[in-house]
Amino acid sequence: MIDEVPKKLIEFLQQASPLVWEALVRQVYAIAFSHIAWGIAWLVACFGMWKFADFCEKQADEYNEDNRKWLGTKWVFRVLCFLVFFILFSLFVSASMRIFNPDYYAINLILSQIK
Repeated sequence: MIDEVPKKLIEFLQQASPLVWEALVRQVYAIAFSHIAWGIAWLVACFGMWKFADFCEKQADEYNEDNRKWLGTKWVFRVLCFLVFFILFSLFVSASMRIFNPDYYAINLILSQIK
């Protein structure tokens, strides 16, 4: 019974108002591409953090006199890069799921508005 209501609503939108359905699918693609854009931004930030970690390592080598703050900073940024990797992975997986199955996510958009 509950599954039939969303199915009927989706069928209605696809047949009676294809413009609305196309707009929903385009919105799913827009969300997917925003995930990709955020992923690229995080990738650039991760690259910058990794380079800064290399800079910190060079500073620690240059000032060999018990200068541990640079080495500590290096490892903090390296750990942050690994954490950012998981964010990147989830963003790219989410984007690819939306690109390859936009109808499912358009249905989710409809259902999220109903609840």
